Amino acid sequence: MTKAQILSLPPVSGSIDEVHFDAVGNCLWVKFVDDECQEWCGVFGAGFGTFSKAVVTDQSGHCFIISSGQGYIVDVNTRGLLQKTENDALVSAISIPERELFVACDYTRLIAYSPAGVVWESERVSVDGINFIEVSELVLKGQVWNMENWVDFVLEIDGWKYHSHYVCDF
Repeated sequence: MTKAQILSLPPVSGSIDEVHFDAVGNCLWVKFVDDECQEWCGVFGAGFGTFSKAVVTDQSGHCFIISSGQGYIVDVNTRGLLQKTENDALVSAISIPERELFVACDYTRLIAYSPAGVVWESERVSVDGINFIEVSELVLKGQVWNMENWVDFVLEIDGWKYHSHYVCDF
């Protein structure tokens, strides 16, 4: 079972295998455990955001990393980079269970990724904020900000159908 943990400090040099992914400047360090219980660290270059996060999907061993906005999909077992996102202002991501899919977001749009790249992108759905609340293999539930309050949304994974009472019209 693969695992990922964001480290608050880099490990002591030489104490663990390191793999660098566009590692320039202020990087994010993530400690991984692969299916063989081997530990290694990924060093990820930053985007233009402030959020960092690591989301693992157990069934495939793939992990979605957000390093200060820049997204990466890595194979924890092979230590290989599968995708680097074009969007470098991501704030969150979630794994879709039983599928090799992740849904990520910036402040205004949803973007679905597979290990091969972007699968689907929404139009602008929020004024300035998206929260993921609950996910299953069929549906992602969350909320979008409409400048006054949080409004619920549902995203059907099959067919990528987005539903909400709020329509962002700009």
